[in-house]
Amino acid sequence: MQSVRTGTLQAMNTLFTRHRYPLLSYFRNMGVRSDDAEDLVQEVFWRMLRYRESFQNHHSFRAWMFQIARNSLRDAQKKRPPLHLDSTGDDPTDAISSDPRETATHQSDVEHLRIALDTLPESKREILVLARFQHFTHLELANVLGCSEGAAKVRLHRALNALRQSYTQQLHTSISNR
Repeated sequence: MQSVRTGTLQAMNTLFTRHRYPLLSYFRNMGVRSDDAEDLVQEVFWRMLRYRESFQNHHSFRAWMFQIARNSLRDAQKKRPPLHLDSTGDDPTDAISSDPRETATHQSDVEHLRIALDTLPESKREILVLARFQHFTHLELANVLGCSEGAAKVRLHRALNALRQSYTQQLHTSISNR
């Protein structure tokens, strides 16, 4: 990004290649349909180019980029109705097993987890997506969320507890509906 900032715009190609899929994953896990997620990734890179002067080399590039992604998502949500997850989305946690019962159980668990994640408030879902799917450190979370590292740890802990409760509720609902 430092090269882009100083005028070597070809470096954006490298950044795009390196960070396109993590951004797509972030948007998809935040509940955005695939085609809308692609549009948002394009928006993030356009904003990175437009606001390249605001990047400070001593800060985390990923945190800066995901702050732009957060802002792009919020702006998109203001302009149109809430974006919802496309039911045909690829899930990186899908696994294929030689035992059909094991595969069915795994797919059921993944579905319960996806529903539990989708029912969380956006602020809790977002911190979980950044921490667990994007592997952000507590310091990076703090930079993206605009809070202290300690506050980021507390928010993550609370989000994990909320997910655990939601997941348990999904399982109980599923079992009682059988």
